[in-house]
Amino acid sequence: KEGVRALLAAAEGDHHPLCSQCAYKPACVVAPSRHQEAQGSFWGNLPLSPACRARLAAFDALFSRLADDSRRESLLLWADSWSLL
Repeated sequence: KEGVRALLAAAEGDHHPLCSQCAYKPACVVAPSRHQEAQGSFWGNLPLSPACRARLAAFDALFSRLADDSRRESLLLWADSWSLL
């Protein structure tokens, strides 16, 4: 029972100090299994976590492109082409 609770708490970003303060928290969830596999802990060491670093890099790249007027339009056109309907 305690293991399940720990796993669920690790999956919720509000329980990790770095995740709870992260600007990307609403759009980002790194599965605890990724931390367990890479670092041997469901909580992980986020500054050293490959999964966290990859997500932060992807979000940084995305938002830098959205902030760049010359690149935003093509990015939004590309995103619109991936309609799920």
